[in-house]
Amino acid sequence: MGQEHVADGLAAAIAASRVGHAYLFTGARGTGKTSTARILAKALNCERGPTPKPCNECDTCRSITAGEDMDVLEIDGASRAYPWDTLVKQSPVVDRVHGTPLLVAVGPDGKSFRVFISRIDGKDAEFFLKGETEGEALGEKKTEVATAQPATTTATKPVTSADAKAVDVKADASSATKPATPANAPAVRAKPWILLDTTTASEWNFQGCAISGPSLGKCLDRIPALKDYWFDWRNYHPGTTIYKH
Repeated sequence: MGQEHVADGLAAAIAASRVGHAYLFTGARGTGKTSTARILAKALNCERGPTPKPCNECDTCRSITAGEDMDVLEIDGASRAYPWDTLVKQSPVVDRVHGTPLLVAVGPDGKSFRVFISRIDGKDAEFFLKGETEGEALGEKKTEVATAQPATTTATKPVTSADAKAVDVKADASSATKPATPANAPAVRAKPWILLDTTTASEWNFQGCAISGPSLGKCLDRIPALKDYWFDWRNYHPGTTIYKH
């Protein structure tokens, strides 16, 4: 693979029983990152090892080669870009990247967001905001959303007061002629931010943990994500796909 210096360093570490707690392989596509990681996994888990030269014949080596070993997980480093305006309007977004179901949710402040693997007990799950109908959650929202072009995809825009829903308070005839005071002004309470899943009907908070229902106490696996400008991100991650819905 043309990575002799990497292979020699790893082989020496294994032979000297000085294997690090973690290794990070970086480089352009096709340079052998995944292959090297798989070989290292076999070298450390081979039934005849740890050894710099795994046998490729034992059950462990063969299961790693086939991608079936329960202790060796290959995680695809795929990335997806989500236009911020689209996220704000459609949140929560349930997407799928390389077969993995994702839940992308904008927080109650309208500025923060989090991404989780949308699975409960190993089963894919759909989520929607409490108070929203299930039909809207499955893609039948009345609000029309225009798909942003890549050039403006990640130009982040803070949520302003104009984006918030106005609360229409109707005064009766007796109070129409006098200004509202703290004593007679109607109290407006913000609706709590809660997600519901369509699988167990449990309630979930912004931390991705169930706070009621059959899934109480369980938490979704979180995926690393960040907010960035598209023209910066695409220079370093040209393989990133863009969410369009």
